[in-house]
Amino acid sequence: MPKTGDESVDIAATNCDSFKQRHTGQDITLNGAVQYEPSNYMRLHPVPDALSVPSLPGYHLPELQVVLPIVQTYFVCFNSMLPLFHEGRFMRMLMRWYSVSHERFPAPFAAINVVLALSLWQDSSRKSPEDDRFMRQCIQNAQSVLCSLVTREQDLMGIQAVLGLVMLFIVGPNPRPAAALIAIAFKLAHRLRLHTRSSREMFDDSAALERDRVFWIMYVLEREMSVRLKDPYLQQDDDMDVALPEFNDLNDKSSIIFAGDGRAWLNFLLCRTDLARIQARICHCIYSVRAEKFTVDEREAAMTDLDSTVHEWKQSIPLQFQPDMLSDRSFGTNLRYLVHLHFIYYHCYYLAHGIYAHDPDWMRRVTTYSDRYSGRPAVISDTPWQESPLPATWVEDVKTAKETMRLFKVVHKQDLALLGQISCTYLTSMVILIINKLTICELALHNHLDSDDMLIDEGLIYLDRIAGTMDNDRLRSLYKGCLELRSRAAIAMIGYNGLENLWMPDEPTFPWSTTKSISALFESFATADMEGPTSFTYSGMWPQDVANLVDTETYE
Repeated sequence: MPKTGDESVDIAATNCDSFKQRHTGQDITLNGAVQYEPSNYMRLHPVPDALSVPSLPGYHLPELQVVLPIVQTYFVCFNSMLPLFHEGRFMRMLMRWYSVSHERFPAPFAAINVVLALSLWQDSSRKSPEDDRFMRQCIQNAQSVLCSLVTREQDLMGIQAVLGLVMLFIVGPNPRPAAALIAIAFKLAHRLRLHTRSSREMFDDSAALERDRVFWIMYVLEREMSVRLKDPYLQQDDDMDVALPEFNDLNDKSSIIFAGDGRAWLNFLLCRTDLARIQARICHCIYSVRAEKFTVDEREAAMTDLDSTVHEWKQSIPLQFQPDMLSDRSFGTNLRYLVHLHFIYYHCYYLAHGIYAHDPDWMRRVTTYSDRYSGRPAVISDTPWQESPLPATWVEDVKTAKETMRLFKVVHKQDLALLGQISCTYLTSMVILIINKLTICELALHNHLDSDDMLIDEGLIYLDRIAGTMDNDRLRSLYKGCLELRSRAAIAMIGYNGLENLWMPDEPTFPWSTTKSISALFESFATADMEGPTSFTYSGMWPQDVANLVDTETYE
């Protein structure tokens, strides 16, 4: 079942801009008919200051002329890649909401609010205070009827609304609200038999396809959470037989991204599903109870097999969609989805090679090794000898780190929804380049060290900025640790160039000096995801900051 192709098709590259052309002027009437007239609805519509927001008790939404453009943007630019809802059925439900007031129920209310919140959150151009307040109100509205969602078994709407909340809460420093909701979603899915192919027989092709897509989106999100939290995943592959998302109909371009030539194409959801399966293998090979009992030979064999699988995924991606080919000009707003796809691959790559910044064991080996270049005799004499922390694949690892940091340059820095999911992998790449300079005596890779300095400086500037914006002590610790590690790398470079006798003071005079050891600075960052929610700093910039899984519904 193909996830990519280069067949000749008589259509333009499928990105948000071409979808806009297809949908421009769409008028969803109250009876569900679709008409097309010239329109400019895709302009960014400011949210009025005096916005009618839902209050409890009651299911109140802003006026339709406020809601409709935001919903349409969601289906054009987000649902087209991750088809959580069937557009026609959702729009008919939306119109019934506004035309038949006595048929307003919790599940449609939650679904509409989730779509509004996702649309505002994913649109990097809509970051005004009014937009942000409206998004947060929509999230609170959806959460207020959560109890009704988790007991709804007659259709998909409850599980779709829950998964929408997962998509909102998965971004940011605290993964636990999303993890709790994904568990609820799977219980709902099992009751609805979404994991079985036989359940399709009760539905027409369109409804069955929607069920399959909802299942695979849930599968993808759950594997993501399992890797991040190092938790066992809930859905076992041998207890499901759902058809993979495929591309059979040129009129249905859901999840399909075309290259600029209009010929080569990529099935985003299928590629993402393949990565989710790799993430499951990571959990099995690294974090499972069974993995803890591996012998040395068993662990080496498992990691070799995992590394091979990761490389096979990268090689399966057509040249037109490789990182060096990605740009706004070629892919429009679909660029962000391709960037995210590659960053998930980079994350899997680093985990398979044991060189991730959230791995406290590897960072401990690195910082212990770096003590010999601390410039402080007291530290050097008290530090046990540490062999090189570099894996056998280091040359390839450095190349991958550079590729990762170059790809990060095409990301719009206002796109918090994307940045919140890729920044840790980007920062790991920066740490790898610093370590490459630190270990120059172990494996001298002289090429492009000057350009590496530029990439490192860009990474440090970004890290300093987000640490301040988020008011996050862990990111500040990482920043200080990276500055100290870079200063030690400079000493290593001096020694490698034959200036071993250069005098360094016993006590550092650097402005970033700290009472914490360098290992403690990195340890604080490396273990962040594993600590309890009370340890997180709530910056107010993430949807998860308003997560409240206690139901506040007061309806009969």
